Amino acid sequence: MMDINENILEHGSVGEYDRIEYVDDFNLARLLRSIEDKSTDPTVKREQIRIIRSRYNYVCELQRQVENQPLKAIGLRAEVERRLSVSLTDGTAPVNRSATISDKNLVATYLSIMNGRFDRSYFDEELDLTHFHMACLVNLGGLVWEFLWCGQDPNCLVPKTGDSPLHLALANGNVGVAELLIKSGADPNLSNEQGSAPLHVICQRDDGDDESIDRFFKMCDDRELTLQLDARDKMDRTPLQLAVVHNLPHAVDVLLARGADLASFEFPKAAYFAERFKLPNSSADKLAKVSRILAVVRNLEKAGFQLDHDHALIIMNYLDWCRLLDKPADFEEFWGKGAVEFGEKALSIVINSWLSLHDLIQLNPQEAENLIAYTDYCELSRSEEFSKLPVKYVEVCVWRLCNTMASGFFQRWALEPYAMQMRKQMGDQFSIDRCKKILETLSNRDLRNICLAKER
Repeated sequence: MMDINENILEHGSVGEYDRIEYVDDFNLARLLRSIEDKSTDPTVKREQIRIIRSRYNYVCELQRQVENQPLKAIGLRAEVERRLSVSLTDGTAPVNRSATISDKNLVATYLSIMNGRFDRSYFDEELDLTHFHMACLVNLGGLVWEFLWCGQDPNCLVPKTGDSPLHLALANGNVGVAELLIKSGADPNLSNEQGSAPLHVICQRDDGDDESIDRFFKMCDDRELTLQLDARDKMDRTPLQLAVVHNLPHAVDVLLARGADLASFEFPKAAYFAERFKLPNSSADKLAKVSRILAVVRNLEKAGFQLDHDHALIIMNYLDWCRLLDKPADFEEFWGKGAVEFGEKALSIVINSWLSLHDLIQLNPQEAENLIAYTDYCELSRSEEFSKLPVKYVEVCVWRLCNTMASGFFQRWALEPYAMQMRKQMGDQFSIDRCKKILETLSNRDLRNICLAKER
């Protein structure tokens, strides 16, 4: 129904009929006759008829769902409670709460049965959510539209957390619902109890670096709404800091391009990274994490931010948490017995127009840096072809790719402390080029140890 009446939200009423939410067999004919008698503009008349018929079709569908099922609502309520079982009292972020819902059709049916009217929003004390909040949370755009159309406040808050409908929608990547809310007057800078605005929510999603932030900025631009780019939550974190901690290079790029204040930006503390870190759940996830954190660093430096030694160690430790510094036990065996079979399969996986996975895995770090971007590694981790590789090859392949990808970063930061040490030992025989050549032969763990030695 949203697509039928979307222009009403945009352009206003097409008559008294756009406020009617219930049309059944008894009043369908009367309403259609009324349109014929009152309307003169053919375009308006067609739109009014479409509205009335869409309301009628919806009511018929609702009646079919609840007919002869008096106990269905009770069972659905119990199941929805189970899937929304994470309490709001512990300050859990919306994205974590919404992750407990796996069947939005279940929630949609529950809402339809329990709330046949949309001119009010029933508050469920046990779930601590209104039905409107639940619809925003699980991306039920049609129901969200129904509520808004009947006058629902788009800024109504969840009592215990202060989350707005916009917080709930964006935490789960429901950009279409977010756009409906913005069009209906939602405040894009409204903060919750933790001081987080919707932009903070977008910048702490752990499930990928998609284009949600682009669409959010565009919908605000279309309404001439100004976003507070450098707003701080109650832990004194800006959206840019959260995007860095959550490995969102695209979000970092967009925020900086939009004017986020880099002069006052403080690189997040190691504790922030440790608090949010999750072990890679697969080799592909490891490849994505490594490529994204390195892309974040690149985007910051490209914008003019200067990392220091402490920042570099935070990144190195993060890569160590990803198990990057530990060579797989069967690495040598793989390159011996399995290299031929793997090579044949890798030839069919295309990285870009001039490079296959087979080509990439044979490059040294400098060659790879010149030929492939960090985003290409991330795309590879999500590709269907890569997911079909035999498991026995993937772990070793990913370690090789991550090691190649990160070596330049480790070598760059190990150069200064290593050169200082060599200058003391070699005196006039010292050569920076010789230091670079030696560093190229060292493992990333050895390079990190050189950086750690500077701390002592």
